[in-house]
Amino acid sequence: MRSCALFWGILLGTSGLINAYKHATIEAIAVAEIIEKVITTQAKITIPYNLSFYIMDLVKKYHYVLLGYHAAEEVELTIELPKIYREAFTNEIWEHFLDLPEARAVYKTQETFLKNIEILDSL
Repeated sequence: MRSCALFWGILLGTSGLINAYKHATIEAIAVAEIIEKVITTQAKITIPYNLSFYIMDLVKKYHYVLLGYHAAEEVELTIELPKIYREAFTNEIWEHFLDLPEARAVYKTQETFLKNIEILDSL
């Protein structure tokens, strides 16, 4: 490989080699595919069973990914969502819970509600 590069370097000269690499780079960029990646985070939520349905509705509504679901006395949900929506997601749940008497009985304050949400940031 080294002798090949040396040969082409001698054959083309410095400016010819620069132009060859320049055109190869332009062609590579032209055919390259841009891949967009959404930075996500995971939220692990533990709530009473009777309140889990609203969160499941949000998961469906916003096309979040349900990674885990374990139901017993309480439901443990693991949800993957875009990191930029993490705070809006928890706020929307809280605001809805304010309208539900059964949720207000369990969560007296937003702080007690937030203790049931564990954010598992991914790198």
